[in-house]
Amino acid sequence: MGYVFAKFCKGSFSVALYSILGNIHIPQIDLLSATMDLIIRPIRESDAQDYVRLMEQIERETQYGKFEPGERIPSVEFYTSKIQQVRADEYDEIFLAILDGQLIGRAKAEGKPSRKSGHCLYLSACVIYRLQRQGVGESLVREAEEWAKQKGITRIETSVVSQNRTGVQFWRKMGYQIEGTRRNAFCLFEEMMDEYLMAKVEPVGVRVDGWKFPRW
Repeated sequence: MGYVFAKFCKGSFSVALYSILGNIHIPQIDLLSATMDLIIRPIRESDAQDYVRLMEQIERETQYGKFEPGERIPSVEFYTSKIQQVRADEYDEIFLAILDGQLIGRAKAEGKPSRKSGHCLYLSACVIYRLQRQGVGESLVREAEEWAKQKGITRIETSVVSQNRTGVQFWRKMGYQIEGTRRNAFCLFEEMMDEYLMAKVEPVGVRVDGWKFPRW
């Protein structure tokens, strides 16, 4: 059936509990007289159109994203194909944050394709501006980390523009450490900016029950 765990969002939200594998709904827990449900679940092909709108909004609002607003115009067909690829690879996943029926954020987990780095994962997360600092990003990352743990992943990597202090603080709060710097990695606001390479590593020798080398 899979495993079930709760994610609690700071602020005036209640969180529906879901099973990652079975997507089984568990009765909600009310927090601070919440009136809306925050749901974290894997992406589906039927989410493609709403996912396009979500990414377009985030790219409009985000200063430190990899693309400028309007730089790319992905279609529903493009993202449908991407979602199909994710569904076909058990070491890739996209988790959606849904509030009151609306997509408000996502966490994207990308596995490594080689035997030498199969225990590693790259993780990114984003939330629409008006609902940042409300615990949504934390819920997304925690969900992705639990999923990765069950896959035998022991190293999760991410990257942040060095001037993005909010982003750096967020990942540090989540337990990620700066391991290196890519100098002049981005040109933003007519200025060259560095990128921090960050990671969270599971202690040596610690494995979940039934662990086997990822992918093999």
